[in-house]
Amino acid sequence: REAAYRYFGADPQRPLLLLLPGSRYQEVESLLDLMLASARKVQQQIPDCQFYLPVAPTIPLERIESVVKTSGVPVVFTRNSTYNLMQIADCAIAASGTVTLEAALMELPSVIVYRVKTATYWLIRIVANVSHVGLPNIVTGRRILPELIQDEATSVNVSKAALRLMQDPAVKAQARIDIKEVRAKLGQP
Repeated sequence: REAAYRYFGADPQRPLLLLLPGSRYQEVESLLDLMLASARKVQQQIPDCQFYLPVAPTIPLERIESVVKTSGVPVVFTRNSTYNLMQIADCAIAASGTVTLEAALMELPSVIVYRVKTATYWLIRIVANVSHVGLPNIVTGRRILPELIQDEATSVNVSKAALRLMQDPAVKAQARIDIKEVRAKLGQP
């Protein structure tokens, strides 16, 4: 952990929030503004919060730099360092997908978010009969991490969920206990 803090230039005394908008440009385009607006609200409550965004190799950095710069949120970009950042982060705001399972296996509590076009959402609702969309929640069969999908995915809701995971000792402790269940249910590698 100490080496990771040094490598990323992160302060171990300050909270660290990881923004994980996905690996496909359409996902990033759909979720990055939401994540940045949520981060801004977190920053209002935790002024010394550090924000890191590991950029997937499939995403051109130039395409998201201007969006982040416009937001005013001081985000540090990285490449190929997601797992190392998960090791030192306090919480993540993550696009629903594989990364939420990876974060759970790294014992990192996450707020799971997702938005798609309305027609796509309703088609999925009709075809898929699932009560959860986040892989950690599917694996455990219950909602262990907050899921904010479609209209629920607002900066107010996302920031509140992230702040609870970062600041409420009981919520943080329960989330860490619950996500250990994911690894136990998946079994050995």
